[in-house]
Formats: sequence, C-alpha cells, structure tokens
Amino acid sequence: MGCHSTKELKMETLKKNDFKAANGFKSDQCKIFLSPEDIKIIRSSWRDLTKKGDFKTHGINVMIKIFQRHPEIKHIWKFAAKLNTEEEMRENPQLRSHGNNIFEAINAAVNTLEKNNRSNSSLVELGKKHTFYGAKKCYFHIMQDAFIEVLSEALGSEFNEQMKIAWLKCFEFITCQMSKGLVE
Repeated sequence: MGCHSTKELKMETLKKNDFKAANGFKSDQCKIFLSPEDIKIIRSSWRDLTKKGDFKTHGINVMIKIFQRHPEIKHIWKFAAKLNTEEEMRENPQLRSHGNNIFEAINAAVNTLEKNNRSNSSLVELGKKHTFYGAKKCYFHIMQDAFIEVLSEALGSEFNEQMKIAWLKCFEFITCQMSKGLVE
C-alpha cells in the first residue's frame, strides 16, 4: 500500500508541499534550518504542553487522531488492528506505551535542537528501526499533523501561526533525519 491511498491524503500532501515551498523548506536535500527564534518558540510551547499533561496522555491523543483519521495505516501497529473505539484505544497498554515513546523521542529532539540542527544520529537510528515496521516517510507527516492538532488543542488560544510554523519546521527536520535511516 502506498502513502497516498485516498484523494484526500493526496490533497493534504499537496497543501503541505505548497507550504514547504513557500517557507523555504528543502526536505529532499535535508536542509532545514531552525532559527534561534524557532527553537525558542518550540521549547517554550513544549514546556507549556508538558504542563498540561504528561507524555503518555498527549501521546495517546496523537495515536488516536492518527487511527481515527487514517485507519488505512493501522496495520503498521499489530496491536491496533482490533482497536475500533476511542475507549479501546485509550485503554490499550501498547498504544499507551507507543504514545509515550513518541513524546520521549520528540522531547529528546527538542532538547538537542541547537546541537543537531544539521544532523541527529539518534533520529536516523529511529528511522532505521521503523523500516522493520513497514513505515513510510509520509507516515511521519501523518504523525506530525496529529501532533500539531494535539498541541493546538492543548494550548488553546496560546497556539498561533508562528508556533505552528516553528513546529512544522521542527517536524520537517525530524522527518528528514528519520528518513535518512528509513529504507522504503
């Protein structure tokens, strides 16, 4: 199964690519630069997010959004095949653990942004690991969208366009690094 199994997903991808082009992203070349202001915004909003819940809670919300909006990729997570309701998802120990792991990885990336603005070997290794699960680069973008939505919901009126753009740049960096290790 390819990344673009529906017209809707194709349109979302096209919209993202327009956004990336308009904001100078060159993900094919892996040349994403986070300015000191971007890093400040990311770190500040990350602190605010972690004050409004723990990693596991936010991670569960990200996973639920992924499964609800893109059930066609649930097969990647063996534990998710029989999870149909939000309640089943919230109570599943493997989903809870994976949600926590997502936020631990984001936390590690956020804490090392200055050092790793050009390369991050732990994210490359994480990409290699995801090869074994059948992950594709576009799945990282699906996760990014779910994360941005969770961030927006958690921060409410504090969430703004500048914050969204900084996080999109951050996720483009994360996706780029993980894709270096991903063998599709």
